[in-house]
Amino acid sequence: MTIKTNVNAIRRILAKNSDGMTVRQMAKATGKTIQCIQNALPYVDDIYVDRWAVNELGTLWVKVYCLLERPPIPVKPTIKAAKYLKGLAA
Repeated sequence: MTIKTNVNAIRRILAKNSDGMTVRQMAKATGKTIQCIQNALPYVDDIYVDRWAVNELGTLWVKVYCLLERPPIPVKPTIKAAKYLKGLAA
């Protein structure tokens, strides 16, 4: 599998899990290897480390990744720019 495919899989799975996931959880949910997920993470520009959690064995701290929520695209104003600027100067 390519990095791009893995990046898309990470985005999809994190979009469904708003509480975030560890690398191991992402690998299990996507059916990909832990190594594939780890290799793709640097290319996923819209995720962040939300917090640290204890792993399933209770022996290590692991990162919990979340997907950044993108704001909606703003609607372009219908008023002419010159008219808008004229109103600001008044």
